[in-house]
Amino acid sequence: MAEQRGSLSTAWKITWSFMGRLALLMIVIDVLFVTVCGCAFFYTQEKTVMGEAWRWDMERMFENGFYVFDGTHRLDLVPYKTPLIVVGGTIAGIELLIWLIEIPHSVNRARRYLRPLDEIAQATRKLAELEEEQRLYGNKIREAEEAISHFAPGQPDAKLYTGDRDLAGIENAVNTLLARIHQSYRQQIRFVSDASHELRTPISVIQGYADMLDRWGKEDGAILAESIHAIQSESENMKKLVEQLLFLARGDSGRNPLTMEELRLDQVVQEVYEEYMMIDEHHQWQLEAPMSVQARGDGAMLKQAFRILADNASKYTPQGEKICLRAYYNEQGCPCMEVQDQGIGMSAEEASHIFERFYRADEARSHSGSGLGLAIAKWIVDRHGGHFEVLSREELGTRMTLVLEEEKNRHAS
Repeated sequence: MAEQRGSLSTAWKITWSFMGRLALLMIVIDVLFVTVCGCAFFYTQEKTVMGEAWRWDMERMFENGFYVFDGTHRLDLVPYKTPLIVVGGTIAGIELLIWLIEIPHSVNRARRYLRPLDEIAQATRKLAELEEEQRLYGNKIREAEEAISHFAPGQPDAKLYTGDRDLAGIENAVNTLLARIHQSYRQQIRFVSDASHELRTPISVIQGYADMLDRWGKEDGAILAESIHAIQSESENMKKLVEQLLFLARGDSGRNPLTMEELRLDQVVQEVYEEYMMIDEHHQWQLEAPMSVQARGDGAMLKQAFRILADNASKYTPQGEKICLRAYYNEQGCPCMEVQDQGIGMSAEEASHIFERFYRADEARSHSGSGLGLAIAKWIVDRHGGHFEVLSREELGTRMTLVLEEEKNRHAS
């Protein structure tokens, strides 16, 4: 707005200067026109009266409304006064009208001529503002670099602080990233520690039985059989643990590819049901899959995840109790697989940690296992864009539901 007012003021100044020169030019032209017309008029009158006797150097003068020439000839000018006033006034009015009409046109021309200069001025101001912003931005960057150079990210509670509100966004981003890095680092340390602890037990058992065999078990058949059975059992446990660790490690590094395809979850549930009907005769297995439940995913992976849920239900459910396997669509139209048992259940606090790696509930109520099964199941479900729903009550049982994407939305995409 200020630039527009400045441009208009400059245009008016140029216009008034131009109009002043135009008025002066009109006056000069009028004087010349009157002079030429007057000379022609008086020459004609003199020539008419004197004929061949006319001379250019004869005496001429105005006297009491008469034009006197050659001393004796007099021309009355009164009859010419009124026509002269009318013609002169008309010419002056026309010139004044032209002068007034020219004012807005002159202003527009001036503004048009000044527009490139205004654009140059505006561009210059923008460049100056940009240069100032770059200077300030450079100072901010230097401040951030200096703060980062004196920053010790190795401390668990370390945070970047510059004291500048303009750099608050960078501070928050860096501090959030550091928090995630520290959390990931702590998880890795815990993972390695827990893995070492889990591997230490079977290795110690195997080493103990091997030492016992070396000392006196070579000749004792009972000790030999017990040792072989224990070594085989612990080797199997250690093999299973290593396979689970490798699965999670490959998954974290993106080396567990999924083969996505259209599949029926009711068939997956039925296959797991038939497997456990054969291998577990101590529980009442029940199947509820009355309809076709379509989904998209990796069939082998989803079956592995569901088998982990069934295996946990088998471990924590007393013999003779019922375990129900279901496949259905929930109220939101999402395909689901569900395991419900009549086992020992767990508290809300325990339920909030069951998907953590190596987590196991109260040791007094826990069965043998590495604590990695549900972590693997969660990894599989997360990669399918799904989630788990857990409902558990102590001494009543647990219901774990594997929920995938809404089926109609998946087909629409």
